[in-house]
Amino acid sequence: MIDRAESMNIARSGRNRNTHRELPLMIRRFLVLYIMTCSAGLHAVEDNPGAWAVISASGGVQPGRSQNQWRYWLDAQHRAFDVGSGVSQSLVRPAIGLDLGPTVSVWAGYAYFTNRGSSGERVDEHRPWQQLSWAAHKNARGSLGLRLRLEQRFVESGDDAGWVFRTQVRYAHRLDEAGRWQAVAFIEPFIALNNTDWGSERDVAQNRIFAGGAYRITSALSIEFGYMNQHLRLAGEDLVNHLGVAHLKLRP
Repeated sequence: MIDRAESMNIARSGRNRNTHRELPLMIRRFLVLYIMTCSAGLHAVEDNPGAWAVISASGGVQPGRSQNQWRYWLDAQHRAFDVGSGVSQSLVRPAIGLDLGPTVSVWAGYAYFTNRGSSGERVDEHRPWQQLSWAAHKNARGSLGLRLRLEQRFVESGDDAGWVFRTQVRYAHRLDEAGRWQAVAFIEPFIALNNTDWGSERDVAQNRIFAGGAYRITSALSIEFGYMNQHLRLAGEDLVNHLGVAHLKLRP
Protein backbone atom coordinates (compact mmCIF):
# COMPACT_ATOMS: atom_id res chain seq x y z
CA MET A 1 0.00 0.00 0.00
CA ILE A 2 1.24 3.50 -0.88
CA ASP A 3 0.99 5.96 2.00
CA ARG A 4 0.16 9.67 1.58
CA ALA A 5 3.79 10.85 1.78
CA GLU A 6 4.89 8.40 -0.88
CA SER A 7 2.00 9.36 -3.17
CA MET A 8 2.94 13.04 -2.82
CA ASN A 9 6.53 12.19 -3.74
CA ILE A 10 5.34 10.28 -6.82
CA ALA A 11 3.17 13.23 -7.85
CA ARG A 12 6.05 15.68 -7.43
CA SER A 13 8.31 13.32 -9.39
CA GLY A 14 5.78 13.22 -12.22
CA ARG A 15 5.57 17.01 -12.31
CA ASN A 16 9.37 17.20 -12.39
CA ARG A 17 9.52 14.76 -15.29
CA ASN A 18 6.93 16.79 -17.21
CA THR A 19 8.89 19.99 -16.59
CA HIS A 20 12.05 18.26 -17.78
CA ARG A 21 10.33 17.20 -21.01
CA GLU A 22 9.25 20.77 -21.66
CA LEU A 23 12.86 22.00 -21.80
CA PRO A 24 13.89 22.38 -25.43
CA LEU A 25 16.06 19.48 -26.52
CA MET A 26 18.68 21.84 -27.96
CA ILE A 27 19.13 23.66 -24.62
CA ARG A 28 19.54 20.37 -22.74
CA ARG A 29 22.22 19.21 -25.18
CA PHE A 30 24.11 22.48 -24.95
CA LEU A 31 24.03 22.37 -21.15
CA VAL A 32 25.30 18.77 -21.03
CA LEU A 33 28.18 19.56 -23.39
CA TYR A 34 29.10 22.70 -21.47
CA ILE A 35 29.11 20.89 -18.13
CA MET A 36 31.27 18.11 -19.61
CA THR A 37 33.87 20.57 -20.86
CA CYS A 38 34.01 22.44 -17.55
CA SER A 39 34.03 19.43 -15.23
CA ALA A 40 37.80 18.86 -15.23
CA GLY A 41 38.36 21.45 -12.51
CA LEU A 42 38.52 25.17 -11.82
CA HIS A 43 41.59 27.27 -12.65
CA ALA A 44 42.44 30.92 -12.31
CA VAL A 45 41.08 32.75 -15.34
CA GLU A 46 42.36 35.67 -17.40
CA ASP A 47 39.80 37.50 -19.58
CA ASN A 48 40.70 39.24 -22.84
CA PRO A 49 38.67 40.99 -25.56
CA GLY A 50 39.16 40.18 -29.23
CA ALA A 51 37.62 40.05 -32.70
CA TRP A 52 37.47 37.52 -35.54
CA ALA A 53 36.80 38.29 -39.22
CA VAL A 54 35.89 35.32 -41.45
CA ILE A 55 35.08 34.98 -45.15
CA SER A 56 34.14 31.65 -46.71
CA ALA A 57 32.93 30.14 -49.97
CA SER A 58 31.28 26.76 -50.40
CA GLY A 59 29.18 24.89 -52.90
CA GLY A 60 28.76 21.88 -55.13
CA VAL A 61 31.36 20.86 -57.68
CA GLN A 62 28.65 19.38 -59.94
CA PRO A 63 25.69 21.83 -59.92
CA GLY A 64 22.33 20.16 -60.33
CA ARG A 65 23.43 16.72 -59.17
CA SER A 66 21.25 15.46 -56.32
CA GLN A 67 23.21 12.37 -55.19
CA ASN A 68 26.89 11.74 -54.36
CA GLN A 69 27.61 15.41 -54.82
CA TRP A 70 31.21 16.53 -54.46
CA ARG A 71 31.60 19.79 -52.54
CA TYR A 72 34.27 22.40 -51.90
CA TRP A 73 35.00 24.70 -48.98
CA LEU A 74 37.43 27.59 -48.59
CA ASP A 75 37.69 30.04 -45.72
CA ALA A 76 40.15 32.71 -44.64
CA GLN A 77 40.25 34.26 -41.16
CA HIS A 78 42.03 36.90 -39.17
CA ARG A 79 41.78 36.65 -35.39
CA ALA A 80 42.89 39.45 -33.06
CA PHE A 81 43.33 38.53 -29.39
CA ASP A 82 43.75 40.84 -26.40
CA VAL A 83 43.10 43.91 -28.57
CA GLY A 84 46.12 46.22 -28.74
CA SER A 85 48.64 43.56 -27.69
CA GLY A 86 49.61 42.45 -31.20
CA VAL A 87 48.64 38.84 -30.54
CA SER A 88 46.92 37.49 -33.66
CA GLN A 89 46.28 34.47 -35.81
CA SER A 90 45.58 34.22 -39.54
CA LEU A 91 44.57 31.14 -41.47
CA VAL A 92 43.42 29.79 -44.81
CA ARG A 93 41.55 26.47 -44.97
CA PRO A 94 40.53 24.64 -48.17
CA ALA A 95 38.60 21.34 -48.17
CA ILE A 96 36.78 18.89 -50.41
CA GLY A 97 33.68 16.97 -49.36
CA LEU A 98 31.33 14.23 -50.57
CA ASP A 99 27.63 13.81 -49.78
CA LEU A 100 26.94 10.27 -48.56
CA GLY A 101 23.21 10.96 -48.42
CA PRO A 102 20.73 13.80 -48.00
CA THR A 103 21.91 14.56 -44.43
CA VAL A 104 25.47 13.18 -44.15
CA SER A 105 28.74 14.30 -45.76
CA VAL A 106 32.44 13.57 -45.25
CA TRP A 107 35.26 16.07 -45.68
CA ALA A 108 39.05 16.25 -45.87
CA GLY A 109 41.00 19.49 -45.72
CA TYR A 110 44.11 21.37 -44.76
CA ALA A 111 44.62 24.57 -42.77
CA TYR A 112 47.66 26.83 -42.72
CA PHE A 113 47.98 29.03 -39.61
CA THR A 114 50.25 32.00 -38.92
CA ASN A 115 50.47 32.89 -35.22
CA ARG A 116 52.03 36.13 -33.97
CA GLY A 117 52.89 36.95 -30.36
CA SER A 118 52.95 40.28 -28.56
CA SER A 119 56.65 40.81 -29.36
CA GLY A 120 56.13 40.05 -33.05
CA GLU A 121 57.49 36.49 -33.08
CA ARG A 122 55.89 34.21 -35.69
CA VAL A 123 55.05 30.52 -35.42
CA ASP A 124 53.42 28.69 -38.34
CA GLU A 125 51.22 25.63 -38.13
CA HIS A 126 50.06 23.03 -40.67
CA ARG A 127 46.82 21.26 -39.86
CA PRO A 128 45.32 18.42 -42.00
CA TRP A 129 41.82 17.46 -40.90
CA GLN A 130 38.95 15.03 -41.56
CA GLN A 131 35.28 15.65 -40.82
CA LEU A 132 31.84 14.06 -40.65
CA SER A 133 28.85 16.42 -40.92
CA TRP A 134 25.27 15.44 -40.11
CA ALA A 135 22.19 17.59 -40.63
CA ALA A 136 20.39 15.98 -37.70
CA HIS A 137 17.08 17.83 -37.90
CA LYS A 138 15.46 20.45 -40.10
CA ASN A 139 11.98 21.90 -40.38
CA ALA A 140 10.30 25.16 -41.37
CA ARG A 141 11.48 26.93 -38.20
CA GLY A 142 15.03 25.73 -37.62
CA SER A 143 17.84 23.26 -38.15
CA LEU A 144 20.15 21.25 -35.87
CA GLY A 145 23.54 20.06 -37.09
CA LEU A 146 26.42 17.99 -35.74
CA ARG A 147 30.03 18.24 -36.90
CA LEU A 148 32.80 15.80 -35.86
CA ARG A 149 36.34 16.81 -36.84
CA LEU A 150 39.72 15.15 -36.28
CA GLU A 151 42.81 17.35 -36.71
CA GLN A 152 46.53 16.68 -36.84
CA ARG A 153 48.49 19.74 -35.71
CA PHE A 154 52.08 20.23 -36.89
CA VAL A 155 53.53 23.31 -35.16
CA GLU A 156 56.91 24.52 -36.43
CA SER A 157 58.21 25.07 -32.89
CA GLY A 158 58.16 21.30 -32.23
CA ASP A 159 58.43 17.88 -33.85
CA ASP A 160 55.33 16.07 -32.54
CA ALA A 161 51.92 15.86 -34.20
CA GLY A 162 49.10 16.95 -31.92
CA TRP A 163 45.82 15.07 -32.43
CA VAL A 164 42.63 17.01 -31.63
CA PHE A 165 38.99 15.86 -31.72
CA ARG A 166 36.33 18.57 -32.09
CA THR A 167 32.55 18.19 -31.73
CA GLN A 168 30.27 21.05 -32.74
CA VAL A 169 26.51 21.13 -32.11
CA ARG A 170 24.85 24.02 -33.96
CA TYR A 171 21.27 25.29 -34.02
CA ALA A 172 19.77 27.95 -36.31
CA HIS A 173 16.23 29.25 -35.78
CA ARG A 174 14.29 31.20 -38.40
CA LEU A 175 13.02 34.55 -37.12
CA ASP A 176 10.85 35.69 -40.04
CA GLU A 177 8.62 34.05 -42.63
CA ALA A 178 11.00 34.84 -45.50
CA GLY A 179 13.90 33.22 -43.66
CA ARG A 180 16.23 36.17 -44.10
CA TRP A 181 16.92 36.50 -40.36
CA GLN A 182 18.04 33.67 -38.10
CA ALA A 183 19.18 33.25 -34.51
CA VAL A 184 22.28 31.04 -34.35
CA ALA A 185 24.01 29.22 -31.48
CA PHE A 186 26.66 26.55 -31.24
CA ILE A 187 28.95 24.86 -28.74
CA GLU A 188 32.24 23.18 -29.68
CA PRO A 189 34.60 21.47 -27.22
CA PHE A 190 38.15 20.57 -28.36
CA ILE A 191 39.80 17.47 -26.88
CA ALA A 192 43.57 17.09 -27.22
CA LEU A 193 44.26 13.36 -27.58
CA ASN A 194 48.01 13.36 -26.82
CA ASN A 195 50.90 15.27 -25.29
CA THR A 196 53.39 17.05 -27.56
CA ASP A 197 56.84 18.61 -27.28
CA TRP A 198 55.40 22.03 -28.21
CA GLY A 199 53.11 22.26 -25.19
CA SER A 200 49.83 20.50 -25.91
CA GLU A 201 48.57 18.20 -23.14
CA ARG A 202 45.97 15.45 -23.32
CA ASP A 203 42.86 17.10 -21.91
CA VAL A 204 39.87 19.22 -22.85
CA ALA A 205 41.93 21.92 -24.56
CA GLN A 206 39.25 24.53 -25.17
CA ASN A 207 35.54 25.17 -25.55
CA ARG A 208 33.74 27.62 -27.80
CA ILE A 209 30.22 28.91 -27.26
CA PHE A 210 28.66 31.22 -29.85
CA ALA A 211 25.37 33.14 -29.84
CA GLY A 212 24.32 35.59 -32.50
CA GLY A 213 22.35 36.12 -35.65
CA ALA A 214 22.51 35.65 -39.41
CA TYR A 215 21.10 37.71 -42.26
CA ARG A 216 20.68 36.53 -45.87
CA ILE A 217 21.71 39.43 -48.12
CA THR A 218 21.04 37.61 -51.41
CA SER A 219 20.35 34.00 -52.39
CA ALA A 220 24.13 33.40 -52.52
CA LEU A 221 25.46 35.77 -49.83
CA SER A 222 24.82 35.95 -46.09
CA ILE A 223 26.49 37.31 -42.98
CA GLU A 224 26.68 35.75 -39.54
CA PHE A 225 27.61 37.82 -36.50
CA GLY A 226 27.63 37.56 -32.74
CA TYR A 227 29.55 36.88 -29.56
CA MET A 228 31.87 33.94 -28.94
CA ASN A 229 33.21 32.80 -25.59
CA GLN A 230 36.46 30.89 -26.14
CA HIS A 231 37.71 29.14 -23.00
CA LEU A 232 41.29 27.87 -23.31
CA ARG A 233 42.59 25.47 -20.68
CA LEU A 234 46.22 26.31 -19.91
CA ALA A 235 48.66 25.12 -17.27
CA GLY A 236 48.03 27.08 -14.08
CA GLU A 237 45.76 29.76 -15.55
CA ASP A 238 42.91 29.45 -18.04
CA LEU A 239 42.32 32.08 -20.71
CA VAL A 240 38.87 33.27 -21.74
CA ASN A 241 38.59 35.31 -24.93
CA HIS A 242 35.46 37.43 -25.35
CA LEU A 243 35.18 37.74 -29.10
CA GLY A 244 33.11 39.67 -31.57
CA VAL A 245 32.74 37.54 -34.70
CA ALA A 246 31.66 38.47 -38.23
CA HIS A 247 31.46 35.79 -40.93
CA LEU A 248 30.64 36.59 -44.58
CA LYS A 249 29.44 33.47 -46.41
CA LEU A 250 29.35 33.04 -50.20
CA ARG A 251 27.36 30.07 -51.53
CA PRO A 252 26.95 30.45 -55.32
